[in-house]
Amino acid sequence: MELREDTYLSAQGHFCVANRWAGYHLGLGISSTLLSVFAGASIISGTEQLELLAGLIALAVSSLTALTTFLNPNEHSLTHYNVGTSYLVFSNHARIFYQIRFTLREKPDLDLIQEFYDLAGQRDELNKNSLRIPEWALKKAKKFTDENLGSELDQWAPRF
Repeated sequence: MELREDTYLSAQGHFCVANRWAGYHLGLGISSTLLSVFAGASIISGTEQLELLAGLIALAVSSLTALTTFLNPNEHSLTHYNVGTSYLVFSNHARIFYQIRFTLREKPDLDLIQEFYDLAGQRDELNKNSLRIPEWALKKAKKFTDENLGSELDQWAPRF
């Protein structure tokens, strides 16, 4: 796998994880809100039978709120999104390196090789400092990349 494809795939994997965490955030938040409304309506109704229901719903709401606080899905979503964006920026730098610097050969070959190794080192640092991408997200990202960008990535990229 070449440099740009690798970083593009990592970006898409992080975006998949970010979307999943954003879904958890919305699901937990909307559920808590709706259950709070039902609990409040049950208490306002003044019916004894609904007071027990209101208490159970309030317990569910407090559990969902605690779970949301503990998991902090919005923070996970933002972190994966930001890392994905960093990978896309890097992928762009790799594309520019090949399409402009390598193709035009505006530097001697040894300088280009050093520039490539510098890019590879930056990619390694990004990999080292990034969150892990779950296997399901990598598979989804690979499928997306193959279906939407496979030929575009292959048409310009050498395999160093």
